[in-house]
Amino acid sequence: MSVDPSAIPNFGGKPQEKPGEPQQAAGGRRTNAVSMPYADLVKLLLTQMNIKFAEDPQGNLLARWARYRMFFLLTGEERQRTLTLRAVYERAHGVDDKAGLLLLTDEWNHSRPWPKAYTHTSDDGTVRVVGDATLPLSAGVGFEHLVASIAGWIRAAGELDAWLAERLPDEPEGETPAAEAAGAGEDAPEESA
Repeated sequence: MSVDPSAIPNFGGKPQEKPGEPQQAAGGRRTNAVSMPYADLVKLLLTQMNIKFAEDPQGNLLARWARYRMFFLLTGEERQRTLTLRAVYERAHGVDDKAGLLLLTDEWNHSRPWPKAYTHTSDDGTVRVVGDATLPLSAGVGFEHLVASIAGWIRAAGELDAWLAERLPDEPEGETPAAEAAGAGEDAPEESA
């Protein structure tokens, strides 16, 4: 028995479209593929969600919350393009805390689909928790799927923040993140620089 080649999903290649015909998904359904550049669409979505953000010279976006910052990164070449939302949690830990943090991130990763949590150790020995969620874009993404993914990832990054706050000991006096000391709301992003 042979398989119709058009029924095989396209993993990373350009979608095959015939001029003048709407793009079709498997089963003959019309897709609502994004036609706007992804970077512009992400900016529009953040603006509509009232999330303040800054943009760096490479076109990456950054939004800040009280205890974490989130990067919106478009990476890869045309055939391997991805959107990654990376939350970096501000609370700094020492290298001696890394084993406990790895157990904590494993616990999160076993019970939740995203963001995938891990630790990052800076050159100075500072350890922070990071959460990533990634969406491949090269084959095209439907508008509703992109919007739902970004909104869900932002919400999940906040859930990881609250989950970490519940499980980690209180912060030593004087080490409260600057955003909290300035009175920023827990769910409200800070002013972007």
